[in-house]
Parts: sequence; C-alpha cells; structure tokens
Amino acid sequence: MISLFNDKNVTQNSKEEMSYSKDSLPELKITTFSGSFSATKNMMCYEYGDDIIIVDCGIGFPEKSMHGVDLIIPDFSYLRENKDKIRALFVTHSHEDHLGAIPYFLEEFNVPIYSNRLVQEYTKEKMKDRGLGGILKSTIFKTFIPEDAPVIVGPFKISGFRINHSVPSGVAFVIDTPQGRIVHAADYKFDMDPVLDKPADVKVIKKVGDEGVLCMLSDCLGVSKDGGSVPETVLGPTFMRVMEENPGRQIFLTVISSNLARMHQIIDAAKKHGRKVVLAGRSIEQTAKIGMELGYLPFKKEDFVSEREAYKQPQGTLLYMIAGCFGQVGSALDRVSKNEHDDISLEKNALVIFSAEPSPPGVDVEVLGMMDRLTMKGCEIYAQSLHSRIHENLHISGHGHRDDLKLMANLLRPKYIIPIGDTVVKMRVYRDMLEDEMGISPDRVFELMDGESVIFEGGSAKRGKKVETKEIYVNSSTYQQIPVMVVKDRDRLANDGIFVVTVLMDKDRKPMKGKVDIVTRGLVVVADSRSFIGRSKDLVNKIFDKYSENAGDWGFIKSKIEKNIEKFIVKETGKRPIILVINISS
Repeated sequence: MISLFNDKNVTQNSKEEMSYSKDSLPELKITTFSGSFSATKNMMCYEYGDDIIIVDCGIGFPEKSMHGVDLIIPDFSYLRENKDKIRALFVTHSHEDHLGAIPYFLEEFNVPIYSNRLVQEYTKEKMKDRGLGGILKSTIFKTFIPEDAPVIVGPFKISGFRINHSVPSGVAFVIDTPQGRIVHAADYKFDMDPVLDKPADVKVIKKVGDEGVLCMLSDCLGVSKDGGSVPETVLGPTFMRVMEENPGRQIFLTVISSNLARMHQIIDAAKKHGRKVVLAGRSIEQTAKIGMELGYLPFKKEDFVSEREAYKQPQGTLLYMIAGCFGQVGSALDRVSKNEHDDISLEKNALVIFSAEPSPPGVDVEVLGMMDRLTMKGCEIYAQSLHSRIHENLHISGHGHRDDLKLMANLLRPKYIIPIGDTVVKMRVYRDMLEDEMGISPDRVFELMDGESVIFEGGSAKRGKKVETKEIYVNSSTYQQIPVMVVKDRDRLANDGIFVVTVLMDKDRKPMKGKVDIVTRGLVVVADSRSFIGRSKDLVNKIFDKYSENAGDWGFIKSKIEKNIEKFIVKETGKRPIILVINISS
C-alpha cells in the first residue's frame, strides 16, 4: 500500500496541506452517486476527513416512459450537505455521460475543474447555451495532462495515465491518499493503433501497479466480448471503399457526434475522393468546430460546404456527415427521413451509412423506424446490424473487451476492485471473470448501486452507509427540473388515460345528487361504455347518500369519490387512470 507520508511520494508542500498525523488517519470513503450500474450519469465522490473531490459529472438518458424528460442528472443532495468540503471536480473524458451535468453542478458549486481541453471546450459551449456566462467567467478550468507533475488537492495527490477510448485524450486518474492508492479507470480500451491518440502507456500503468494499488475502479461494459478490442483504424479502409464504389452518388454518413477519430477518418476519405463534407446537425457542427480549433481535425475551410449551400452543389461531389445515428427525434437525419429538413433533400437511390452501435439498447426501435422511412424513400442502407458486404467494419466500440479488462487488472494488480460503467449483469460477469480467469476472490470486488460506498482504512475495505439518492429529471429546453410525481402522472396518462368526475354544487356549496357528469379520455373500458359511465355515476351518488352528514366538507367528499372510483375502475378495467374530481357552482 502506498502512503502519502512516504517522503518519496509527497512534496514538502503537500505534507503541509495534510494536517493529519500517522496515528489518527481518517478513513477514505468512495461513494458512487450514479454510473456504477448503468452506462450513463457517471459521478463518484472521494471523501477523506474534511476534503472531497469528485470524478465525473455526466447526464443520463430517459426511458420511453419518462414523457417530457430530456435528460437525467445526478442527485447533488449529499454534496449540498457537504458543500464546504468539496475541493475540485476531475473529469476523465469528453462524453456526455461523464461531463454533461457540469453546468448544473457549477450553478451550485464553485470549484476548479481538472480535465483535458476537449472537456473544457464542450463545457464552455454548454454553459453559453444555457445562458450561464456569468458563472462561466468565474469558473476555473485547469488542464490536466498525465505527463505533468501530480496535482495536490488537500490530502489527495492526483496523477494519471493516458487510456484509449472513442474520444481522444482520455485519462485514468491515479489518486494517492494517506490510506492508499486508488486508480479510477473509466471508459477505456487498449488501442495500439489509435487515430488521434498515442497508444495507452503500458509501461506507466505497470509502474503504477508496481508501486502498489489499494483499489481499482474499472470499466466493465465490454466484458461479454471475447478477445481484445479492435483498433479504430480498421474503419478507414471501409470509408475509403464506400467512396470508391459509389462515385457520383449522394452519400449520408451518420456517426456519434463526439467521435472525433471517426470523423477524422470520414473527412479524410471524402477529401481523397474529391468530396467536400457537409456537417449536418448542430452537434456534428459544434464538435467539428472544437476539433479543428484544438488540432484534432487538421482540415481547411475549403474542405467543407455549409448545409445551406449544399443544395447548389452536385450531390455526388459531397459527403453529408449527419447527426441522428440513434434515431433522435428532431435530429438532422430524422428531419431528412421525413422530408422536413429545410436545406437537404434526398436524391433517388441515396446511400445512408450508420457508423454507430448496431441496435443500441433503448433506441433500436427509433433507429429501425428511421431506416424504414429512408428505405421507403428509395435509399440504400449500410449498417452493421444488417447483412451487407461491408457491414462488419462500420463501427468499433470504445470499450475494452475481456482481454483489455484482464490486462488492466494484471498491470495494476489492485487489492480491491470496483466495477463501474454498466449494468448489474455486466458487473457480475466482470466479477466472475476476475474469479474464474484471474483467481481474484469475489469478496475483493465491490458491486455498488447508486448511493452505496466503500470505506478504506488500514489497508482493508468494507461497505459504508448508503446515501439516499433519487433521479433528477430535466427538461432540456427550459433547463428546469421535473418532479418525479409529474413524470409518473405523465406515464399514467399515456398508459391509462384520465377520468374526470364533475359535480354540480347547490347554493350552499353542497353536492347535488343526480347532477354528476363523467368524461374519460384514453381509458380503455369494458365493451358497454355507456353502462360503465352510468354505474360510475351511480357510485358517486351513493357516496353522497352515505356521507350526507359530511356534505358540506368538500375535501372529505372529494377524497371518498377518488378512492371509491379508483377501486371501481381497477376492478372493471384493470387500469389506473388519473382521476380528477372537480366541482362547479349551479
């Protein structure tokens, strides 16, 4: 175990910042607030004494039942309670599920952000979009470069090593604490031939492991795929072949907007085949702009044609790199597929290529619907999920396969392991792999749910108390939070409809028997709906008779109607619609 009080590992300055004696070291607590058993909304909290650092602050994406919810952010309640302890936010890489919630975080917490330049520029754009220019001016961004000297934040000494992913400049953090060394390795793979990055530095990772690692937090998303991961560069020849085999044809290529390495290969292939690139969709355009500013996309202005000017060019001389690979409603490709795009129209026999995760969970229906619309308009579809002569090389995952995950564990040789970044099932498969193929005992692997923690003290680890967390739903157009009850009501409305009972009141503000009206919408009732409505009215009138002594207490009468009507509807239909009971004056 590494102790930061070893003179070889700590500068004099960091010793002065650590006010703890060797005999009374506080415990180290790692709490996951999200991202430990889902592939999104990543945020982890490292707490030692009176100091907290946070790693990642990403968004999650709603399920179909969450009507009107555009994104989900981590619950900051615990951080609010410990606001004075928070020292910094560290961000591993520039994906939405790791950085997307930073603007919401910065509205409440003013701490430095350590990250690469890509993360900084994406965050700045999001802040501007939100109208948070004032907060942005006061935000301190510090560029984190693994090769530089470690960052000292209170009792934490943070260094790192480069990893490969589907975005460039990703980093795994090495967090040294007085209780031991932690390695936080979020999304990663070992790519020996990356497009924009250097290969992961295996020698540095091994050195980190040789010095002793108390705990490793590791990506486990690709654990169900055998062998090692495939390098991104294998896609280059595919893009070249597509251009070569389809001269003069209108081509659309849709890709995840954050994947700069993929974009680089696509633009390069287009340029070599005499095609100018149309950046279609705000997310694609924004990423390309940042990529060019930071040198990841070393192309010239004349290599591109704007969306508004594209129709003036022969379509066979263009390549549309277009947003919408996950079938997002309102995306550029979605609008093209519906003939609703203001500037782009499909030509007969256009080619549409999906260079993204085939049939991604949660959005496969939308993707297939989009493909259907495009096919009906005469397009030919290339996608990795379809049978095609080039279907096998249209997408490469940024997450390591089993051999990558085992290599990281072998290089670091941690005493304890916390899998992060995917489902409960994947965590269990990862734990079983560690046991079956590497001899790592399951009691050394902590599978954490949201709000759960691990406490490290004296070289040992145990589970800590759970922090209560909840889903925070957000409407991205208003940036307002949506109460959980509102989301549940919307789901009930969508599935079971609404049942409205209107009661006429007399001059004394008492309900009038026989003066009840009922309206339903979206409720599937029994075959004889007239009988169903009639029996509903009879039930309400019986309530008036039964509780005639309470007729002047509308709140009491209203409650009785709601409860009895709900029981009646459930019995008759099996549905639980939203029930509204209102009164009107006679």
